[in-house]
Amino acid sequence: MPSAPHKKTLPVSFLWTFSILLVLHLTSASFRVIDDCDEVYNYWEPLHYLLYGYGLQTWEYSPEYSIRSWFYIFLHAIPATVAKTMGLSRLHIFYFVRGVMACFSAFCEATLVQAVARNFNRAVALHLTSILFVSSGIWVASTSFLPSSFAMNMVTLSLSAQLSLPSARRTVKVLSFVVIGAILGWPFSAALSIPFVLLELMDLKRQFIPLMSRWLKGGFVCLLIAGICVAVDSIFYQKLQFVAWNIVKYNVLAKDGRGPDIYGTEPWWYYFANLTLQHNIAFWFALACGPFVFIAALTNWINLDSFLDLSSVISPFYLWLLIFLLQPHKEERFMYPIYPVLCLAGAVGLDMFIKISMNLYTNVTQRAQSTFPVRILVLSIYLLMGCVSIARILAVQNYNAPMIVYPALRYLETPGSSTMNVCVGKEWYRYPSSFFLPDNARLKFIKSEFDGILPAEFKEDNVTSWWNRPGYHETPMYMNDLNHEEPTRYVSIEECDFLIDSEFTYSEPTKHELVYSKEPGWKVLFTFPFIDTKNTPFFGRALSVPFRDPKWGRYEVLSQKPVNITLPQ
Repeated sequence: MPSAPHKKTLPVSFLWTFSILLVLHLTSASFRVIDDCDEVYNYWEPLHYLLYGYGLQTWEYSPEYSIRSWFYIFLHAIPATVAKTMGLSRLHIFYFVRGVMACFSAFCEATLVQAVARNFNRAVALHLTSILFVSSGIWVASTSFLPSSFAMNMVTLSLSAQLSLPSARRTVKVLSFVVIGAILGWPFSAALSIPFVLLELMDLKRQFIPLMSRWLKGGFVCLLIAGICVAVDSIFYQKLQFVAWNIVKYNVLAKDGRGPDIYGTEPWWYYFANLTLQHNIAFWFALACGPFVFIAALTNWINLDSFLDLSSVISPFYLWLLIFLLQPHKEERFMYPIYPVLCLAGAVGLDMFIKISMNLYTNVTQRAQSTFPVRILVLSIYLLMGCVSIARILAVQNYNAPMIVYPALRYLETPGSSTMNVCVGKEWYRYPSSFFLPDNARLKFIKSEFDGILPAEFKEDNVTSWWNRPGYHETPMYMNDLNHEEPTRYVSIEECDFLIDSEFTYSEPTKHELVYSKEPGWKVLFTFPFIDTKNTPFFGRALSVPFRDPKWGRYEVLSQKPVNITLPQ
């Protein structure tokens, strides 16, 4: 059975762990497709506005609602500004910021692995490293510009601190990371600290004064962090704003047709399917970990203290899963904060499974214990996990056409146009951000069959100082939090210099979505293969399987104007 937390064991090299995880995350930074339009419009676009003075604004950034933190954007603007000062292009700044995210995620994960190795169990630490390395879910979340990804990293650091011996330093570190993740990232991630708080309170009678002392210190640090976050966001919005509370109020207390459910709902089993896809066998080992630990306690394989310590570490996984299974509105990114807990629970579950299997093998065969069957078992498990994860990552790359097509616009220009209007209709949600457009280009929307609210444009300004942009605090017109369509978002097709669209074998014109390649006067300038999701079976979309090629359509750039093409030298 796994050693109890706080039992000193042989360490695992931090540098070695960090290096191999960094390699993984840098591949994510370089090649990962943005598959969530919320990441683009709520985070990359405000960052672009902060840096360059123009970009697209969602209703969440209107001071009327204020449910997005400018402080969170500002933190990412620091490496972006460094890259900008170095003279990097916008596209390279995008990847530079991603690279910084990759480094930070690798650091947090290596810290957790080292904490597990030192205070828990070396074998579990090695299993954890392997799971982190082969997990396609970690590969995606590590470089996602989302508060839930930031909260994931804070949960990782909090979990690392929690594994150390009880002390004022531990309490302050755990609470600080929780508060930073909750206030600066996603407020709901604070729920993951409930088991730790309960474990601490169990010592209330035995260690009342020391416990109160370290909680007072932790509380002071938390208030300080919260005060800084509120102050910075209030400076940006130019009025007192507690963004974390605004998020909770909108998502939990909203009435009258407001709230997250208006953006779609999913069945109860959605997270089981998604977590299986993202973490495959590790997810099921994580689910089995709780029963394994409970049975181990009943059979006296571990003592009560070890049971409580293990439970406080792995129970946030079950708590979070239960909370979000009950919510009608479900999204993949909502699970990001528990990814480190899932991986640790999966590592513990795998370690216990191996030891149970070894004991059964010895009892059934009546042979002395041998490491050979264990090695074969572990190798088989990781080989399967790795193959499935690689198949998942490769399958997602079938959606990477927007990341290729938009940068190609820099080779195109329309004579006489100082500013290029790049238009999207039904492909509005696959836009990878203004970092992918030429310097003189702006994204415009044309009417499609989508009837929800689209982003507006931040108020452009020529102010060179990022801290004085009017879009931070001026309330824009025509915003709503009901997902009602705003016709003011659209331009006429005649105003478009270029159009980004997709076309498939089944494409038929509708009232608002024409097949433009077949319309008179339109010409296709550039295309790239794009997976045909309607004609590709589920497993062909979810996993890249040999000898089962997906069906393809095309992602294209079109124009109805004279175009000059400048080919790269």
